[in-house]
Amino acid sequence: MDRHGRPPASDVEAWLAQELSFLYAVERKVLRRAALARRSRWLCVALLAVGVCCSAWAVVGALGKG
Repeated sequence: MDRHGRPPASDVEAWLAQELSFLYAVERKVLRRAALARRSRWLCVALLAVGVCCSAWAVVGALGKG
């Protein structure tokens, strides 16, 4: 500590580097989760579309037999 009660610059730089490292890690996790959410949303849409198509074919098939 200097006479004004502040830590030396090297301690502040080390603390800032540690905080930045933590924030970058959090940012990477958030971006990864966002990417996974986008992928899973598209997967859900695709599965729903397949389900709708299968249902439509079943209805067409049932109407053709009637």
